[in-house]
Amino acid sequence: MNNDYYLRVYYEDTDTGGVVYHSIYLNYFEFHFVVKNIDAKFTKPAKLGDELKVETLVCDIKKASVKLIQRIYFKEDSRLQLFEMAIELVCLHDNKISKIPFIFKNLFEKFIQNEKN
Repeated sequence: MNNDYYLRVYYEDTDTGGVVYHSIYLNYFEFHFVVKNIDAKFTKPAKLGDELKVETLVCDIKKASVKLIQRIYFKEDSRLQLFEMAIELVCLHDNKISKIPFIFKNLFEKFIQNEKN
């Protein structure tokens, strides 16, 4: 099971040519953790008014981190990938990396189980 959602590209997301600023792709993802590492790949530009599909896959869960793959596609054609990001997230407590709370770890594990089925 993917954690997909859809969004529309707005004027404030684009340059004067109507192309989405590269940094805006990071804004399309909602983070509930602190980002430890990101590897991002841009393949096609999104433009003003485009409707996009954001896909999130849980790849790996450890005691203190979770690794995700997030991809952005055109809503009307999920084969046309615009952006892909491998991301490692961690929780912080007193500015130190700490164990992922059970409730979040349990949720991530459910996503992995659903993706395997």
